[in-house]
Amino acid sequence: MSKEILKLKSVMKEKAYGGTQIAEYLGLAQDTHQRIGEYWMISAHEHGESRILQEPFQDMRLSEVYEQHRELFANSKQEHFPLLIKMNDVSSSPSLQVHPDDAYAQAHEHATGKSEFCLYLKTAPNTQLIYGHTAKTKEAFLQRIAQGEIDDLVIRKPIHDGDAAYIPAGILHGCEGKMLVYEVQQNSDITYRIYDYDNTDAFGNKRPLQIAKAADVVCIPHKDAPLTPTIQKEKAFTCITYCDNDIFTIRQYQIQEAVDIVNESYALLTILQGQGLLETKQETLDVKAGDNLIVTSLAKRYTLQGSMQVMVAIPKEKR
Repeated sequence: MSKEILKLKSVMKEKAYGGTQIAEYLGLAQDTHQRIGEYWMISAHEHGESRILQEPFQDMRLSEVYEQHRELFANSKQEHFPLLIKMNDVSSSPSLQVHPDDAYAQAHEHATGKSEFCLYLKTAPNTQLIYGHTAKTKEAFLQRIAQGEIDDLVIRKPIHDGDAAYIPAGILHGCEGKMLVYEVQQNSDITYRIYDYDNTDAFGNKRPLQIAKAADVVCIPHKDAPLTPTIQKEKAFTCITYCDNDIFTIRQYQIQEAVDIVNESYALLTILQGQGLLETKQETLDVKAGDNLIVTSLAKRYTLQGSMQVMVAIPKEKR
């Protein structure tokens, strides 16, 4: 078998704020009693690892393949697989939270920091994104939290279907309302919560807050990190480049016929809607909504053919 494409088995996670939107959107099976909040679609994180579905790596964890076969990943020198790709079903408000950067995470958690990109696939009316805060000093930030003045602290922005946001480490964020989100983040599960809307864990216990650490890492004063997407519109496809920074490049391909893509390094693909073919020089796979795949660096080009929407995330090598 070729090593140009890795097809993945992904991990669903129950969350207090979850529901059934992920399974409904992607056409996946889900028990009716489950409240699925996160679908870890492409993950080499120990809290929810993807496994390879086909030979020669069948049933191996993605982290194992990354560790043993760096030739598939452009001979990356990063110690751990760099990205984690999720779909999040937010059916009730999750926490107000902030993530640390690499330096703080390594010093305090022995882990990687977390910046993330979000594409809001579905949003209920009046849903709002919380993005930033109004405090001008660390002392004011802590005082507002201690006094329960959350409404006065946070900055709210309306959010609609198809909107996107880049949330770098240090940005206070959350949401109020119901939404379905495609998310690309650094390979980290570190979250510092300042407020949790009375959410509980799987055992009915309130989740802990990490206010002191949040105050250490939050950007004060707040500074936006706006996106400026670019659009390439052709007869056969449309390509939207949402984000291109030193962590990742994120693109969406809306394919009517076919698109031929130069594989810059290795690419992480999620089929959001539709079905078709993924073809490299040595391999052709039928793909459909809900499939998650890696086109390895052994493939210099790949073709997506059919009628489908495909998200492509390309990790960047740390300098």
